[in-house]
Amino acid sequence: MTLALGFPHPDYLLPLLSSSQFADWYAYYALEPFGQYPEWVRTGIVASTIRNVFRGKSGRVSKPSDFVPNDPTPRVQSVDEQRQMLIAIYNVAKSKGMTKEK
Repeated sequence: MTLALGFPHPDYLLPLLSSSQFADWYAYYALEPFGQYPEWVRTGIVASTIRNVFRGKSGRVSKPSDFVPNDPTPRVQSVDEQRQMLIAIYNVAKSKGMTKEK
């Protein structure tokens, strides 16, 4: 939250807030969550809706939580891990006839 308000760390914001103001923000967050996790939930709702529209009759119904990471901190992948992932995606697409071979 502090970054969105232009403060690099909560310590810079705390001297400017009274305990009453902090309590108000806390209460507001309880009603209208903001930040990274709620954004993931919103994205999960959209992603699961789109997937469910195109899942087919025998496909499993997706839930928004299927698209929300358990740990929202980004994981750093090595170049080799990225290459392996792209090759795997390409192989699946190729097996389904979704590639254009030259």
